[in-house]
Amino acid sequence: MSGEQTLVTRNKKVAFYKVGDKFLRMTGFTAMTKSANPKEYARQYVDETGEITDVTGYSPSIEYTFDQYVNNEVHKDIVEITEDEKLGSDAVREIVIVDLTAPVGETGNEFEADFEDVNFLENYSKAMHKLSNSCKTMPKDGTDLERIKTLCNYYYEFFDDVFGTGTSITLFENKHNLRLYEEAFISLVNLNETANEQMLARRMSLQPKNRAQRRKNYQ
Repeated sequence: MSGEQTLVTRNKKVAFYKVGDKFLRMTGFTAMTKSANPKEYARQYVDETGEITDVTGYSPSIEYTFDQYVNNEVHKDIVEITEDEKLGSDAVREIVIVDLTAPVGETGNEFEADFEDVNFLENYSKAMHKLSNSCKTMPKDGTDLERIKTLCNYYYEFFDDVFGTGTSITLFENKHNLRLYEEAFISLVNLNETANEQMLARRMSLQPKNRAQRRKNYQ
């Protein structure tokens, strides 16, 4: 039924914790509460009867409890931060919360690729250069499985670099499947080529006509 209201359960808000250069799903947590902690500026002007309050900033934090498991990189990192009493940037970690009830695009995994937008083109060019260099320097030895894992990580970083952090998680639903990565990559490259052809055709149509054509038009 269109427009039917459905209850959003907590398991539809999935959190991913950055360890090193990859995001890992936060499993084993029994509680996780995000607080915005707004910073307010309150004052009362002499010509007004009430106080005025504006929000001037935020200091977000996440409170959590979890059951610690061995061989869990997220748990291990959090415990090390606490037990080693790390400070400053050493104690800061990036967490991405993916709302599975709020898809991007009609199919839930679509992202806008505007190859005529300067900011998008810059991200795309940098990501392509990074991916190309990574593939060139990829170790030649190792098993097929190790090479597939490495390529998956490269593509994972590529889509995050192009569209923003958390893209690969949403786009591929946290699946590390080389076929899915390559198909999405090829589609993006083809889209870029099509956009380039369209831009070239448009620019050519704006070019002034040559002299022979102008003389013909005047006759």
